[in-house]
Amino acid sequence: MKYTTFFKFILSGFICALLATSCTKEGPVGAAGADGTNGVDGNQSCLTCHSQASVDALATQYAASSHANPGFELGYAGIRQGCMECHSHEGFTSYTMGYYPSSNLDFASKISCGTCHGDHQSLEEGISAPMRTTASVLSKADGTTVFDFEGSSNTCANCHQSRSNGNLYADVDSVWNNDGSFAFSVHADSVYLSSTHASPHYTTMTNNIFGVGGYTNETGKVMDAHKKAGCVGCHMGEAESGKLNGGHTMLASVTSCTACHTDATNFDIGGVQTKTNQAEEAIAQALVEKGILDESHNAVVGVYHKDVFEAYWNYKIIHYDGSAGVHNPDYTELLLNHAKEKLGL
Repeated sequence: MKYTTFFKFILSGFICALLATSCTKEGPVGAAGADGTNGVDGNQSCLTCHSQASVDALATQYAASSHANPGFELGYAGIRQGCMECHSHEGFTSYTMGYYPSSNLDFASKISCGTCHGDHQSLEEGISAPMRTTASVLSKADGTTVFDFEGSSNTCANCHQSRSNGNLYADVDSVWNNDGSFAFSVHADSVYLSSTHASPHYTTMTNNIFGVGGYTNETGKVMDAHKKAGCVGCHMGEAESGKLNGGHTMLASVTSCTACHTDATNFDIGGVQTKTNQAEEAIAQALVEKGILDESHNAVVGVYHKDVFEAYWNYKIIHYDGSAGVHNPDYTELLLNHAKEKLGL
């Protein structure tokens, strides 16, 4: 009896719920609401940078750059295990991914868009040209100095820096023959140049901007305001009127200088290039007379007094920087003065 009453109660509740549901009807359609904000056109967002006009302009600029015209270096340095990281696309991309080939490459292609640029990690707000790496860079010359432009100029610093400091040669006290036999000792006041290529390497720009790597009577770094501008600020800025520079030519533009040097009409601001070139020429001539440089200004294998070597090293740093003092006028002056002092000029 109790079970019968209970089931009747459940059944009644179910019927009531069913009736209530069937009685509910949809009301009239309400007034239309205000339109929402339109979404971003995906194609249009991409075309801000990837339109045909933009790509053609970048291609024209890049074709005028040294990176696009590597010359004979690509054929040998681009595939060599110890050089490829800065002389070929395959080398640099491997290097930035932490992979270091243990042997030479069979083939190398020149630096291209994908060498410096990576993939977009996000397509949300703030889309910009993705860089393969912007991390701070460790000095190849001393293994301890950290170069950090705090931005995309760090991409440049990976390769545009010295490969060695002077102590690579100055610390050698014994020379050995190829067969492993002893050749001769190097006196404490002398330095043995073992190669006609003895130098910091051919791109000392980052070291100069940070004020490290040369011989001076100063201690510590002598940094320049150009560290803040970075490579990109000066070499990839707005082009001069009627000239093919700036942008992806990576050729410095005087227009970039005028943001700080408002009356600049060329790079010889304050006569820095004139003074640097004159001093460099005098130092080179003295080094030729000392025998450490030949008439083509290449190193001559031999043993030299440390004073002559220090002057030689500073000369190479300034010469291979290529800016005639612009990258760091104060540090350049210190290097030149030290060289002249050691040569008695």
